[in-house]
Amino acid sequence: MDASGLAVTHEYGAATIPFSDLPDNLREKYSEQEKKFEAEKQARAEAMRKQQEANRQREQKKETSVESANLGNLPSKSGENAQNSEKKTSAARGPTVEYTGPRTIYIGPRGGRYYINSHGKKTYIRRKK
Repeated sequence: MDASGLAVTHEYGAATIPFSDLPDNLREKYSEQEKKFEAEKQARAEAMRKQQEANRQREQKKETSVESANLGNLPSKSGENAQNSEKKTSAARGPTVEYTGPRTIYIGPRGGRYYINSHGKKTYIRRKK
């Protein structure tokens, strides 16, 4: 049974006989299956159409979200808020290098102090509490 007709396999190969060419007794026998195949074919076509619609909507939503994520539209800091923010960040950073005798002491991004030992590795200095 095939969606297009009755598939017959014989010693010389295979053939598909359309339902319209079958005799009446065979057509009645396989008519329910023919209807079932048609219903499945329509269901597959409907599912494919829904999937394509969902894909199209997903692509459209993705394009919209990229457009709305344009960083140029964000409000910039202004006035006193910007000045306070700059003071805080510069105070937190501090100097990144301190020169103390034979070793150069560096300040890491989190404020930890370290120097470079003779093997080229960072050696952190413990803080006194």
